[in-house]
Amino acid sequence: MNGWFSRLCIAGSLTLMIVWPSWGQKTGPPQQPTPPGGNFPSPSSTQPPIQAPTPTNVYGRVSLESGQPVPESVSVQLRCGIQLVQVVHTDLKGNFRFVLGSGPENNDIEMSASDDTPVVLGATPSNSPVAVNGLGGSTHKLWGCDVEVSVPGYQPLYKSITSDVDVDGINLGTLILTRIAGVQGAAISVTSLSAPGKARKEFEKGEKDARKRNLDSATKHLEKAVAEYKDYAVAWNDLGRIYAIDHRTEDARQAFTRAMVADPQYIPPCVGLADVELQNGQYEAAIEAAGKALKLYPGMTAASFIQAVANLRLNRLDAAEKIARDAENAPLQNMPQLHLLLADILLRKHDYSGAAAQLQDYLNEAPGGQFAAEAKKSLEQIEKTAADTSSAPSKPDAQAQSKPSPLEAQLSAPNFITMAAAIPNPTATPWTPPDIDTVIPDVQSGVACSLPQVVSGVGRRMKDLVDNLQKFDATEHVEHFNVDAAGWRGRPETRTFDYVVTVTLSDSGVFRLGEYRNGSLDPSLFPAQIATTGLSAMALIFHPSQVSDFNLTCEGLGQWHGRPAWQVHFAQRPDRPNRIRAYVIHEHYYPVPLKGRVWIDAANYEILRFESELMKPVPEIELTQEYLTIDYGPVKFQTRKQEVWLPLDAEVYSERGKHRFYRRHTFSNFSLFEVESVQQIKAPKQSYCFTNANDRNIPGVLTVSPVAGVSAKAVSVRFTIPSGQSVCKIVGPGKDVSMPADVIDSATFAYDGPAGSITVEANLAKESVLNLVPATDLPPTP
Repeated sequence: MNGWFSRLCIAGSLTLMIVWPSWGQKTGPPQQPTPPGGNFPSPSSTQPPIQAPTPTNVYGRVSLESGQPVPESVSVQLRCGIQLVQVVHTDLKGNFRFVLGSGPENNDIEMSASDDTPVVLGATPSNSPVAVNGLGGSTHKLWGCDVEVSVPGYQPLYKSITSDVDVDGINLGTLILTRIAGVQGAAISVTSLSAPGKARKEFEKGEKDARKRNLDSATKHLEKAVAEYKDYAVAWNDLGRIYAIDHRTEDARQAFTRAMVADPQYIPPCVGLADVELQNGQYEAAIEAAGKALKLYPGMTAASFIQAVANLRLNRLDAAEKIARDAENAPLQNMPQLHLLLADILLRKHDYSGAAAQLQDYLNEAPGGQFAAEAKKSLEQIEKTAADTSSAPSKPDAQAQSKPSPLEAQLSAPNFITMAAAIPNPTATPWTPPDIDTVIPDVQSGVACSLPQVVSGVGRRMKDLVDNLQKFDATEHVEHFNVDAAGWRGRPETRTFDYVVTVTLSDSGVFRLGEYRNGSLDPSLFPAQIATTGLSAMALIFHPSQVSDFNLTCEGLGQWHGRPAWQVHFAQRPDRPNRIRAYVIHEHYYPVPLKGRVWIDAANYEILRFESELMKPVPEIELTQEYLTIDYGPVKFQTRKQEVWLPLDAEVYSERGKHRFYRRHTFSNFSLFEVESVQQIKAPKQSYCFTNANDRNIPGVLTVSPVAGVSAKAVSVRFTIPSGQSVCKIVGPGKDVSMPADVIDSATFAYDGPAGSITVEANLAKESVLNLVPATDLPPTP
């Protein structure tokens, strides 16, 4: 294990490179962070280039809510499907530019907003949902590609490219960063807004030199910047990073500390100081500094990673494992190295099957990663040693126990036990949990379960759940992974929504959930335009109005996370209607029969865990697999001294046709409010909200035109309004309708439905005309 341990030290030193968008994030999809001074991979090294006659520019601006440009350089990514095409950085005026076209990429070029050097776009993988046929010229389209800006402390920004290339390229307009409510810290310092001109110029020169790896010159400029403005937190932070690279440990500590004093809400120097302390063996100090970062921004993976490594060094294995697992499940986690860290921890705890699983998880997430070769080698060694020792006596004598196996000698993991059956096969990785009826969790023997009593108790709680679901709003974070034929997950696509729910029970006994994400019911907001809705209410199969649709079996008293829980199996009855789950494809409904298992708290009958899968494939839509898991738990609201039981996270495994994906939903930042009906949800400011009174879904196209004489162009948005529900489209730069509200002249909504079936509410600061055009024969959906 010593070999792995030293590599994890390297991973710990790269946390800043992973988290903070600066210095060395270059073009192309890096599988792992690149250490300072290293070479950057060209996309053409892994994908064949697409040649184009002329370069294409995609450009825009990032600003704060105040309208001021971001005062520091932030990274901006261009993705087409699952492919990361290019990463650039804003200049100190917030401008950015992607240059896509022919010509080889130079690894030493500066990919900033001012860089006009063309780069090569690798061919889109055949399994990508977006086909990029070429670059350059007016015929090229980047439809479906997304520009992403992610800055800790701010809501992630996503801007889809929905216009053709014009003479100047594609202008994305202004993307506005919005602070996350309730989060104290941010990765942009407020002190940067007050920096005098001379200090800003020196800082900008230092940033450019740092990206070019000219660290001596960068140091001089940054030192001049803080001399001019002693509270320049970002300049102090960058100095700390350079000092750390140059092994000037005490200077780095002082620089990070000065940044923290100048701006106590600035996150990066907390992580930087924690990293310096970790590398210098000051583990308690590393834990303390990382704790400050986590206080400013709970769930920060890099800070948790440092705390877990520090606890591992201090031999606090349980604490290290808990922190690492919490980080592994965090909403914004995108650090495959966590699996290597957990493998190291589990090896020390003699959990060899768990360590093997973590190594396999690393390979699934980063098959071409920096440590992939070592992970494969270790997995093979574990498997080989397990096979060699499978015939050994279960209780070897003391002399035999004292001799380490070959694997133990390599990994410093004594007392190796037989575990061949538990090792995942790298060539046939199971990508879904095991079949519900194949693996039945253990229950206590001799404990009788009264199914009528359990059903009655949980039924009362389901009535509470209906009330609770429409008493809160939350932040929902969605991570979407495409899964290949070997079971490996690709890079995640993420979305973050403001999430609100309304629940109604129809006369036919069907629950209808209105799940509003950013004020809209539009399914196209999801990654890959595949909506997964209704997950938070799946437990309503135990509602008194639904429970008779299922065959139930109480398997006994089990456990869920240490809590005694009744373990109940359910399966859709063939003689009863399927009212709980359906797929909607091209406006047709396809009910899917489910079976599954729930864990019900034995003390209060609250559902702790819900799992379901298909009873059989649905050939009409080529649906072969769907596996759902949902965890529920208590949420406390201090304002009302109230605790309600709500969904906390959900996972979806789906295979339809030849397409597989895994998706994770997590809910946080809960707050209470009261809603009695969907009409009581106010339309968002600067929006158009459309309501469908018809008994079928109605597709339509909203076209918004600007006043004459402005540079803005007309915007068209296509979407479908579900039966009996509403869809809102937000207006503003970077929103659904990417146009400043004050320049709108008129709008038209053409829809394929009868006259009078659609009503609209325009909530705009400036009056404008909106025409409804019914019975429009829309072209097929692209």
